[in-house]
Amino acid sequence: MGKTILIDGQLYSVASDDTYLSQMGDDFKPHMVTLFKRLISKTDNVLDIGANIDLTSILFSSFANKVVCFEANPSTFQILMNNI
Repeated sequence: MGKTILIDGQLYSVASDDTYLSQMGDDFKPHMVTLFKRLISKTDNVLDIGANIDLTSILFSSFANKVVCFEANPSTFQILMNNI
């Protein structure tokens, strides 16, 4: 399943192999965007442990120095790699 979703003001085309994206609105978690913008700065390096399909990592990449993603599920990791 694919979807175009707004993440911190920018549109991204992403995919998933389950119902996650169908449950997601058109704007990725605006309250979380506000929170993470206050917690993360351009000089920070961020670890996204359990990155899933990478929507949060995409968000982090817009205001962090570096983002490193970890996803243990091989099929989900492949989708993550395609999404970034």
